[in-house]
Amino acid sequence: MDGLTRTLMVVAVLLQAGVLLFVALSYPSLPESVPAHFDGRGEVDRWGSRGNVWVGPGVLALVTALLLLMVRAVRVVSVPVSPVTDAGWQRLYLLSRRMLGWMAAILSLLGWEAALSVIRPGLLPGISFWPPLVLLFAVMGWYVVRMLVPRG
Repeated sequence: MDGLTRTLMVVAVLLQAGVLLFVALSYPSLPESVPAHFDGRGEVDRWGSRGNVWVGPGVLALVTALLLLMVRAVRVVSVPVSPVTDAGWQRLYLLSRRMLGWMAAILSLLGWEAALSVIRPGLLPGISFWPPLVLLFAVMGWYVVRMLVPRG
């Protein structure tokens, strides 16, 4: 595994551990009713019990863990092309691992956004979840294009 992928994995794990610790430490002081859902403009459109603070970070932690497991087992993950050379496979494995590592790190940032929007409403701008989502899809698109376009 290359250094960039390893670094991204460590960053993702540290961000996820940090957000879960933040939620755990903040939980006792939360009011009984907290924001449970936000509309596209970032405004609260549903309230719920304070247990909802675990939903966003918890789901994103599980998805991040799955992505990190996929990084470790990338040989069993399908890649979009079928290279005929060993060098071609090695390139695809490297690109696949890096893409999954970036995705895990970005999803970890979304976990922070989810927690902060419930625990500290108003701290982040109303559209704060859009930049990480745009970045996530941009990274995925960039890596998939690199996998599909032969090295020149």
